Amino acid sequence: MTSKFQLFCPKWYFHSSLSTRDQHITQKLFEDLISDDEHFHQPKTWNCNVQSSWENLPEPDGPWDEWISIINPIWGEFIETIGTHCNVDIIFRDAWINKYNSGDSQEMHDHCDSQCNLSMVYFHTLNDDDGCQFQFCNTEHSSYQMQGLDVLKIPVFPLTIPKISQGDILIFPSHYYHLVSPHKGTKTRVTFSLNFEITPIPLSDVTQSQRED
Repeated sequence: MTSKFQLFCPKWYFHSSLSTRDQHITQKLFEDLISDDEHFHQPKTWNCNVQSSWENLPEPDGPWDEWISIINPIWGEFIETIGTHCNVDIIFRDAWINKYNSGDSQEMHDHCDSQCNLSMVYFHTLNDDDGCQFQFCNTEHSSYQMQGLDVLKIPVFPLTIPKISQGDILIFPSHYYHLVSPHKGTKTRVTFSLNFEITPIPLSDVTQSQRED
């Protein structure tokens, strides 16, 4: 028998970016909303000091429907890259904008909810000097340390930090813990957070759609 080192239940994230053109369109769509401080507050249930539009946007909730159509090609790329076992639908659930000023950060958290299973972050405005990092957190790392297993060269790290540029998009399972480290610059950093639900399309619905076509 040949010995092999096998990995199972891997964590993952999908990394893509908007084109320069779509970044400019996004800027135009959201510039009025982002510049109006009335839309932003510090959510009482969050243990951080970031300014967010979460649960604080007027109706309608900004130009999200139009922006969802802009990012549809990203979802197509995601599905083509990862693959599915059946036909699926990706349903938009909610979205909000976070504004990080000097000293702002966000604590470790997840987006786990019965209505979503995939989350997205769009990095709208980044600055060279902000030193601010989006980080995935591995809650099992301390267990490896306590048991002394960290002497082995296994791919277990306390933090995974994607290399992010302005215009980038991350997609990841909503139950993943993540955080944003303190903003050290002087200019505002702006990110969008969105939740989606990916769900199978019943075969009967697919057949009916094909008949209509």
